[in-house]
Amino acid sequence: MTEREMKIYAIIMAGGVGSRFWPKSRESMPKQFQAVFGEKTLFQRTWQRITKLVRPQNVYVITNQIQKGVALSQIPELSESNVIAEPFGRNTAPCIATAASVISSKSEDSVMIVLPSDHLISQEDNYIEQLRNAVQVADKRKSLVTLGIRPTHPETGFGYIHFEKEVEDIELRNYGARKVIGFKEKPDPETAAKFVESGEYLWNSGMFVWRTDVIVRELEKNLVHFSD
Repeated sequence: MTEREMKIYAIIMAGGVGSRFWPKSRESMPKQFQAVFGEKTLFQRTWQRITKLVRPQNVYVITNQIQKGVALSQIPELSESNVIAEPFGRNTAPCIATAASVISSKSEDSVMIVLPSDHLISQEDNYIEQLRNAVQVADKRKSLVTLGIRPTHPETGFGYIHFEKEVEDIELRNYGARKVIGFKEKPDPETAAKFVESGEYLWNSGMFVWRTDVIVRELEKNLVHFSD
């Protein structure tokens, strides 16, 4: 592992309650901590995937006080010092701000990978390769990078990423990256069908990659209470 690779950190966001999976998913045991597919939980699968790329000591978990014990029990190698347990659940941006502050204190020029804890991913080798590409783009270009999923049908339960189909930038093309035009919230069925038909939209995976110093700067500009 190179010196630069040792500065890659991952944040697993595991504080959700999985309300769409109710009644099986509850606050004390949401879906990410349940073995929904096979013997391992979605949280355990997320940990196993990301530690193929990131050192275990560089992986942090954001959850809440209720679920902290569950997270630690499911990943024996997870250090308690790497669990950020909030008193109550918050939206994505404040969670990212908290994690960025912690990682920035360790390495300002590190690269952060932000991941949900409840994704099921079958093609893991391809997934890790795309994450490597995203890390390279974020690090070299100091860009905010998000990962999109090619839609298979007009889904109304996901947000969408609108991207530029034509890529003139050779470096971006080599990494399979596109410039983002904008983000669209969960659409109605007719709009979702138009998105898919256009070929210019991806499902928003909720995965992000960026340099820590870059996201800290952006958060300081856009989140009023981040610097307090």
